Amino acid sequence: GKLTTPFVPEDGGEPIVVDDRKITDDLNAVVAYHNPLDNVTHLARIFFGRCLDAGIVPYVVTKKTVFKWQEPFWESMKTVFDAEFKQQFYDSGIMKPGSELVHLLSDAATMKLVVWTDGGFGMAAHNYDGDVLTDELAQVHKSPGFITSNLVGVDDNGTLIKEFEASHGTVTDMDEARLRGEETSLNPLGMVEGLIGAMNHAADVHGGSSSVHPWTGKLRAVIHKLFREGRGTRDLCGAGGLTTEQFIDAVAEEL
Repeated sequence: GKLTTPFVPEDGGEPIVVDDRKITDDLNAVVAYHNPLDNVTHLARIFFGRCLDAGIVPYVVTKKTVFKWQEPFWESMKTVFDAEFKQQFYDSGIMKPGSELVHLLSDAATMKLVVWTDGGFGMAAHNYDGDVLTDELAQVHKSPGFITSNLVGVDDNGTLIKEFEASHGTVTDMDEARLRGEETSLNPLGMVEGLIGAMNHAADVHGGSSSVHPWTGKLRAVIHKLFREGRGTRDLCGAGGLTTEQFIDAVAEEL
């Protein structure tokens, strides 16, 4: 039969056929995917601004060769970059004058993470590509506990809305082991960084940053110090490392 996907305007205008195709197979999966693009310019400004502040090269990741609807995402990102950020990246020395914003296919981006282990880059991608890239990045550096998932939006009054979480459920199997009473040893950096980010942002928005930021900064410094001294969890420090509970106790003692 025939499959038609119409768009019906609320103002009573004539319906627009978004897609019209003949279905010939006995078994099919049909997907109508709505991908809002209004917020991409906000994402672009946040992303390029963070790359500029950190002094790193930005890249935009899509699979637009297959998913044609991703083309406007790339176009919006590049438009904002060219108009508002390109010259700043030139002036700061992060990018050479005359160079352009680089697009990476998601396949290529996954390979770059294995090579670019010293950092110095930022990637903007759709959520599902981001899930793959961040989990890969964490595992390249030995532990899925590294990564936080930080969601950013903009309120009607222009205030940034931020949500922080330890990413993607990557340690579910280890938590199941903990519930069985087995010993675990996984670094909690992702979860702690999520909590630090949430506390800092709440203090920035609602007040109290002068007392909150120094404390969260000290917490981060203590965790990093313990890992440098070999008193981290075993996923990063090897068999001589601490269990999850021992590591938390060591952080508390240092604080």
